[in-house]
Amino acid sequence: MVANSWKNLEVDHFPWERIELKSEAVVRDSVHWKTDYRDGDGGISVILAYHMGEEVFRQIGLPNYKADGEDLVEHIGVYKGNLAMFVFHQSDHFSWHKNWHLWVMSEYGMVSSWTKLYTVEIDAGVVTSIMFTNNDEIIFEDGECDLTVCHFESNAISYLGVEDQGYLNFVTYNGSLVMLED
Repeated sequence: MVANSWKNLEVDHFPWERIELKSEAVVRDSVHWKTDYRDGDGGISVILAYHMGEEVFRQIGLPNYKADGEDLVEHIGVYKGNLAMFVFHQSDHFSWHKNWHLWVMSEYGMVSSWTKLYTVEIDAGVVTSIMFTNNDEIIFEDGECDLTVCHFESNAISYLGVEDQGYLNFVTYNGSLVMLED
């Protein structure tokens, strides 16, 4: 695609129902969303990938995280350059379940390569995941309505001192070679 241009894509058959409206997960020139694949009356949860260069959609299976519990919430992101999924029990401000899990796909596109890397207990639970950072962390809202950062490898938890009132929007910053004049 050329910079500063838009293109409409015509798709004859689109059997996916998008669940996440935004995505921060860009891996291998593809944007990823959690979706439901609809085939007839039933549906299965999958990851939908759109390759920006080839302009094609691909479907990727989810990790087998059902042993982690029932009624789990998934958040797709990128961890150390790999497609990742943050899985947790949503805490509706009553911390009935405190564990969350990080799954990583080590070989892109290979469903069998999903591996659970971390299981961490958060005292206040997780209400909403917000985003992965470039520093191997995830930002989320905990059961006390505090924005919280958890570093995966050290399991260190820090609080940002900000309550998410629905007004905050996070973006990942990537450095640029553009020189700004004074």
